[in-house]
Amino acid sequence: MSRFVCFKSLLNRRILLAGLAFTIVLLIGSDAMAQTKKRGLSKGGDATSGEASAGVAPGGPGSSGGGQSQGAVAIPSFKLEPRQLKGAVIEAPAELVKGAPFNTKDYFTMPDAKTNAGPLVLDALTELSEVYAAVMGGIEPKESFETGLKERRDRSTAALEWIQANPNPRQWDANAIEKTFGPYRLLFAKLHEAHKLPECVIPTGFGIDTLLPHVQAAKYVAALSAPLVYADLARGDKKGAIAKFGDALRLGQDIQARAYNITGLVVIGIHKNLLQSTLPILLNSRLNEKDCDEILAHLKSYRDSSTNLLLETLKSEYLSQISTFQNLSKPGYFKQFMSMFPEESRILKGGDLDKADALVSSMLTPENVEKARAVAAKGLKEKLEAIGNVGSADDLAKLGQAINESYRKAAAELSSAMADQKDNAPSGGTAKAKDGAGGLDAASLMKILESQFLSTNQDFTNIVDQVVQFQTTQSLMESLTATRRWYLTKKTTTKGKSLEEVAKEAKLEGAPLDGFSGKPLKLIWIGSGPAVYSIGSDRKDDNAKAIPGAVGEDMKPSTTGDWIVPLAFVAAPLAPAQQGGAAAGAEGGPGGFPGGQGGGPGFPGGPGAPGGRRGGSGGPAPGRPD
Repeated sequence: MSRFVCFKSLLNRRILLAGLAFTIVLLIGSDAMAQTKKRGLSKGGDATSGEASAGVAPGGPGSSGGGQSQGAVAIPSFKLEPRQLKGAVIEAPAELVKGAPFNTKDYFTMPDAKTNAGPLVLDALTELSEVYAAVMGGIEPKESFETGLKERRDRSTAALEWIQANPNPRQWDANAIEKTFGPYRLLFAKLHEAHKLPECVIPTGFGIDTLLPHVQAAKYVAALSAPLVYADLARGDKKGAIAKFGDALRLGQDIQARAYNITGLVVIGIHKNLLQSTLPILLNSRLNEKDCDEILAHLKSYRDSSTNLLLETLKSEYLSQISTFQNLSKPGYFKQFMSMFPEESRILKGGDLDKADALVSSMLTPENVEKARAVAAKGLKEKLEAIGNVGSADDLAKLGQAINESYRKAAAELSSAMADQKDNAPSGGTAKAKDGAGGLDAASLMKILESQFLSTNQDFTNIVDQVVQFQTTQSLMESLTATRRWYLTKKTTTKGKSLEEVAKEAKLEGAPLDGFSGKPLKLIWIGSGPAVYSIGSDRKDDNAKAIPGAVGEDMKPSTTGDWIVPLAFVAAPLAPAQQGGAAAGAEGGPGGFPGGQGGGPGFPGGPGAPGGRRGGSGGPAPGRPD
């Protein structure tokens, strides 16, 4: 699950630490290739400071029960301190980058300290237990550290339980949100302050024992943003609400530099959270034209400044592979590493770690490490060339299979190159479980090297589909924000209008692209109002027909039928059109929502879901260029 998974025990450990079962998601696109090292975004507005204020009135954004607007919540004063992950590699180690088929000098480039938000973003994330434990351990006094860690864990538990118990924003109460999520306002204020710096690189270590707590924490921030955006809108603080959306979005940008496999999933997870929850809440409140422009500016900045995450990830995984081979070749390293885990979670349950360590180091001689380096470098070069040759949606659909084939070929070459060593492994190392080696012999070790080190156990066809889904999500966010803006500026619906016309009115260059077709998304009219649809991962246009049950409890769209996202606010914004929106004037619904009771102009049929620009962040899908 992490940047590089060597053994099942490591995989299990990182799943537990992250609290989620992660899949690999990467970003691709021709535009992003030209911006591989352009990292960062424009800075936002000022965060408030001062003493904490009282609670908010009952109800939601614009509701009639809330009384007068209360404005922004005051945040206690704070000072950001630059932080760094333990074991972070700042400069390129010569032995690690030797023979790499890419410009390692560019990869390891660090922004100037005066422009790099990374260390300050890391400090902001210490408000979450994962980063606090990894960064502050050994810095704060033991008693203070343990108290702080418990407080953060308790807050996270309460927030998660609240989100699980309250899945429908139409039934949220701002006071209840403030009670549970209020302490996280400091986290967002710190992020906002850190984001005044335009670039962001958070260096990490390399190898199988390096964790990524800041990446794990980033997805939690996106989940926290929706309730706080709701509470801000209930107070009449649109500026604070839009800023939180922007900072959660930017955080997905912050973790892209030197990205690993886990990063891809977290970035797509952030986008899904913003599409499904945070942005719909914003778009269903009483926005004006300027507010929509600000949201679109955040989305444009994200797209323009994203790296090519697929390229970045492949490079990072390559370096991690080489580092792991080098470390495992050292006698004692495997034993030391395996000793970090409880015996029941090891692949060598009851096995002799000394014998296993001897086997591993005998297999991974310096000569074989160099063979592995050569095989991995050749394979990476092929993958980079395959990505560079993508010029159409059809090419994109075939890319995953090309990467799969490259990995399989590399695995076969590695097996062949190390065949002599496998056949001549010491007898102590080839002992079976009954002899105390836990069943780890030369053949089984070779399988581990092939499947885990060279990723033959991963289906990159599915990964590429997830990439395109992510790109399309970006386009959806821009498209629906533009649709909301049309109503505000034209005082009429988009019925009968094309997405091209609506997008240009919002000062976009044209209708955002559907990553699965390479053509513009389509704007339609359904029972609950306007909606935007993509042809979906089956790459077949079903004329805005969604398959019943296309969205499950995990909010994952079906692989068949079109993806229809209505602007009308619903509990599940990615639900098929047949499910429709919530009833107008639903009890507890904020006034700006469709049929809401706050006295403001409700959007005809309701406003609310996400929008996008021409192709998707991390690089537009093939088609009309940005």
